[in-house]
Amino acid sequence: MVYTRLVIKVSGHLLSSRDHVLNYSKFLEYAECIKELLDKGHKVVSVVGGGRLAREFLTIARSANVGESIRDLIGIHVTRLNALLLASLLYPAAPLRVPSSLEELLELFERSKAVCMGGLQPGQSTTAVSALCAEAIKADLLLITTDVEGIYDKDPKKFPDARLKKKISINRLEDILKETEMLAGTYKLFDKVSLAILKRSKIPVRVIKGDKEIILGSVEGKPHGSEIIYE
Repeated sequence: MVYTRLVIKVSGHLLSSRDHVLNYSKFLEYAECIKELLDKGHKVVSVVGGGRLAREFLTIARSANVGESIRDLIGIHVTRLNALLLASLLYPAAPLRVPSSLEELLELFERSKAVCMGGLQPGQSTTAVSALCAEAIKADLLLITTDVEGIYDKDPKKFPDARLKKKISINRLEDILKETEMLAGTYKLFDKVSLAILKRSKIPVRVIKGDKEIILGSVEGKPHGSEIIYE
């Protein structure tokens, strides 16, 4: 299949390192990756998470007993700041304007090769935003990046015998997430909103490790990571 309209969910924690709240080299790697995709004729929407920077802000806010909805707003602003930084590395291919709505996204996507954005509204993860963006632009492929190879049957960081799921059904993911707690800055890989959007639109999705070559290979059709299937 030829993918032309792409949405890439850039996990915020991949943009940090052990020693730095923001990882300069990782931002550059993503910018170079997106530029290569643009050179090949793809159009790309990048949805950037908050990562460690957002967690630092939210830790302070939580310690001060700031309300959950306000903490969500703080997290959204951090994701948009990360998105603006990525856009600045892509400029002029990407505008130095971070959409705050799907309407703005569609307007910018119509006239730009690339668009970078963060969160949209409280109570919504950037994974859900990625799914909404993919639905809105009628994406050929949604790539959700993480720091492991894909979706496992259990946490691979805690269990060495964890097995990678090369394919997993959307219904199975819903079952897994039924009891998931959702607090600002603590979203897991998926939430109920993101799965509901994927299920209704049946957007082609892969969950992959967020490395440049893995992203490029996935766009070329290589079976990296985990594919979500619809029953």
